[in-house]
Amino acid sequence: MFNTNLSSYKTPEKFEFLFVLLCLFIFIFAWSFADGFNLRLSIVFPAILIVYKIFKKELNLRIVYFSLFVVFACLLHLIISYANLSQGLMTSYSLTANFKPILSIFIISLVVSQYYDLLIKNLKKIINIYIIVFFIDVIFGTLANIENIKNDQNLKLSNLFFNCDNGIISYTGFIVRENSHLAMISVPIILSSIVNKNFFKKNFMSYIFFIFFIFNYITYSTTFHLGIVLSSIFVVIFLIRKKEFKFLFYFILLMGVSILFLLNDKSCKLKIFQTNKVAFATLHNLEKKDNNLEKKDNNLEKKDNNLEKKDKNLTPDTHINLTSDVHHNAFLVAKYSLIETNFTGLGLDNYAVGHKYFRNRFITELSDPSAAILNDRDASSNLIKIIAEFGIFIAFPVMLFLYFVFSSKENLYTSIFFITVIVVQLIRGAGYFNGGFALFGLMICYSVLYKLKKKSD
Repeated sequence: MFNTNLSSYKTPEKFEFLFVLLCLFIFIFAWSFADGFNLRLSIVFPAILIVYKIFKKELNLRIVYFSLFVVFACLLHLIISYANLSQGLMTSYSLTANFKPILSIFIISLVVSQYYDLLIKNLKKIINIYIIVFFIDVIFGTLANIENIKNDQNLKLSNLFFNCDNGIISYTGFIVRENSHLAMISVPIILSSIVNKNFFKKNFMSYIFFIFFIFNYITYSTTFHLGIVLSSIFVVIFLIRKKEFKFLFYFILLMGVSILFLLNDKSCKLKIFQTNKVAFATLHNLEKKDNNLEKKDNNLEKKDNNLEKKDKNLTPDTHINLTSDVHHNAFLVAKYSLIETNFTGLGLDNYAVGHKYFRNRFITELSDPSAAILNDRDASSNLIKIIAEFGIFIAFPVMLFLYFVFSSKENLYTSIFFITVIVVQLIRGAGYFNGGFALFGLMICYSVLYKLKKKSD
């Protein structure tokens, strides 16, 4: 395993240490900065370094065992899924298209195998750097867009804060461009920092974190507060299991504050209740096959030009309906994907296949037809995406996650960060390869499997 003591390195090794951390930092935090070069590709460079060191015989070939295990599991599930596809879905399916996500999973799991300890030991430092970079981004973003904000006659100062839909981040962010995207990483940062022993000490980072905390509460999203509530439930269970009762009050307090926000913000409340309504309706009818589903729709292949146009001038009220419709559509895609694959799922990162195949059939059930083309790859929720893609096999990652919650041997800070980043990105999420979801998910798998192996030895 990689030595994390920087002082023990010679200059080339220090360079490797810093280079890998920089690549991981970019992969986790800068994924939404999509102008020009795809910054998510930064994860490739540590993987190339590992392969090089294997060929130089500086690393044992056993380092790839975990990666091969993960890839084998994905390929096995893909074969099972393909064998269970309905005739209609099979025409939209391409086995060669699965090469890219499986290669991505192999690369990330390879990096996890070699640099697991490196990231664990330096997680706090990486997060501290992110908070500072984030504020620099907001300040310069505000200065760069201040004229546009002033000249926007429809924009009031109150819209920039306490706005569940589009706050200041939507106008000024470069690294993070949506309130909900900020919540995907800010919720884990806030909740894990509560157990940081330096949290209540008066120092520079404590003041910066306090500002970060306040900023998130005045530029919140539904994802932020719902993430706080649901993540805190898992954290409370984890802390009780660890007998760390002294921190329970803070998590329960934050849960209560976030519940009050959700109940008193009309936009947040409407999104949650509408989404829950369509979710329960979909689950209630899950066992019922649509008799007309098997009938070939002669117009299915026809491209609806009106759907391809996104309305960039949505009002807040329209956005509320659109958000619920996007979730409604995602639930329906997941439901019929399960039915047409005998509940085995579509396979890794194949949600887009089901979305494209089913979307025209649900247009009449949506208030806003444009919802049928939105979030065609990420389902706007990693949980819905995983259900559609893995079906009944979702039980395996769920068991690994719950085992981690109840039996994690990592320190409190790391464990809580891992738990919360998974929970909050299951709620919202932007696919497996954005926001560090796949990275941290595989780190949890590695931690559990590595600890189980040590226990058996």
